[in-house]
Amino acid sequence: MKADSSLGHACCSRALGLLSMLPLIVNTACLARTFSDAGLLANSGRPSDASSSAEQRLKVGRYQSRAILNCAPIQTNRSETLAIMIPGSGSNGPEEMAPADMTLDGKDVSLFEPIASSFRNAGLHTLQLGKPGVEYFSTWDQSKWFYDQKMYSALKWKDLLDNVQDAISFTKSTAPCGSKKIVLVGHSEGTMVAIDVADANRSVDGIILLGYTGGPYKNILDWQLFERPFELLIAKDVDANHDGFVTRSEAEQWPGVVSYPWRSIETQVSIDTLRALQRQNSKL
Repeated sequence: MKADSSLGHACCSRALGLLSMLPLIVNTACLARTFSDAGLLANSGRPSDASSSAEQRLKVGRYQSRAILNCAPIQTNRSETLAIMIPGSGSNGPEEMAPADMTLDGKDVSLFEPIASSFRNAGLHTLQLGKPGVEYFSTWDQSKWFYDQKMYSALKWKDLLDNVQDAISFTKSTAPCGSKKIVLVGHSEGTMVAIDVADANRSVDGIILLGYTGGPYKNILDWQLFERPFELLIAKDVDANHDGFVTRSEAEQWPGVVSYPWRSIETQVSIDTLRALQRQNSKL
């Protein structure tokens, strides 16, 4: 499934203080109503710091993680709430980039920036937090993705939690944009990080979950790494007649998708066999 780099319709829901938005798109008016109801859009009652409106690039915490700080525009009803945005799995910096071949309009896109922009238009300040070791995005050349690749490669779950805890400590100690309240915004893997951090840190005033799933992490990774192409592409599209087999002619319509060492006498291969080969040949 491909993402669109433009904003669109979004739904917001609120239950027991948990703010959950499933699409990776945000409706500003909906956000304003939701946060207002939660008491997170109360105006500070004092003039805003005009100098803090421009984007600031920071190095945060013990890992010196790259972060992007933006205050809500002066012309909005600026709140005292800052949203710390936590990226999903993979080597994601504070932009959380998606490449052009994964978007409908064929353009590179930051998944976080349109969401952060909508937050700011609703009066919230934003701190986009990158993963430890990952540099600000500049290119798809993987050799330039990291400021410390060894650090990134050695990351444990506790490091991801500590990274967010450091961002919270930074916010509490410096009050950027005049912020006094903190909302954690997690995407994908970041939803689990946000929940674990909020459970341990009662100074968090709210959480927003984007692309949340409630299954065990092992199962999620297994689906992402192995099952996703079969469920979303091969079984639905490559197997045109949906009989559980991929014929040579069907595979030829999708070059590069089906990797199978066809023998001269073979005319088709079962999807179950392709699944087994995928796991057998994995370098993970």
